Amino acid sequence: MSRVGINTEEQLKKILSLGGLKFRAGYTHFAVADSLYDTDIEFTDRQQSTLLEMCRKYGLKTHSQNSGGIIYHDQYEGDYVRAGIVMYGQKPNELFPLPDGIKPVFCLKTVVSQLKTIHKGDTVSYGRTYAAGRDTKLALVACGYADGFNRRLSGNWNVLINGKTAPICGRICMDQTLIDVSDIPDVKVGDVVTIYSDEIEGGSSVERAAQQIGTIGYELLCAIGTRVPRIYIQDGIETEIQRYI
Repeated sequence: MSRVGINTEEQLKKILSLGGLKFRAGYTHFAVADSLYDTDIEFTDRQQSTLLEMCRKYGLKTHSQNSGGIIYHDQYEGDYVRAGIVMYGQKPNELFPLPDGIKPVFCLKTVVSQLKTIHKGDTVSYGRTYAAGRDTKLALVACGYADGFNRRLSGNWNVLINGKTAPICGRICMDQTLIDVSDIPDVKVGDVVTIYSDEIEGGSSVERAAQQIGTIGYELLCAIGTRVPRIYIQDGIETEIQRYI
């Protein structure tokens, strides 16, 4: 990675000679384990072999397997693994498929907090980037870029409400977003709105959002704010709610 760490036995010996420390394991962090191109596979093989050679000589356990390593290099030896994005059922690299049986388990959801009707020509949100082409029923939803709803999706993203898609109107705000629900009947305050999910075929997945704004799913997942409660579901039943604030 040329980021942090060491790459010679001399450096390792110097660290092991430090007093007051107990050494349990050595590790490396793969740079391209999520790639199936031949040159990248060769590079990852070299990373792994270097780690094993240095650690075995000094009796250290090893760990190297990130999500890409676990999926695409399961032949590697080691004592521990460090699963990351694959635990969400997301691809480490959008170009390469996940093994059968791994599927997305993550959704970002919010609720409708207010309903209103604006008239043709009325503008919406910061910068007045959206003007209603007709009388429009808007739903204000309690989610914005401070919660992890990326602002670069403003005016170019659909959310899911009552089984139907609804477009964003104008810019995503820090704490709130407006959506057009004119064509969705019976929307009411408190209805659940799905921001990111794989519930919509070809629709609102984190992977698609990342592709749309030129980033990776990791960034969008890491951006989910601490004020968003984490709800854990098993077999369709909520088992735990984790709140950071």
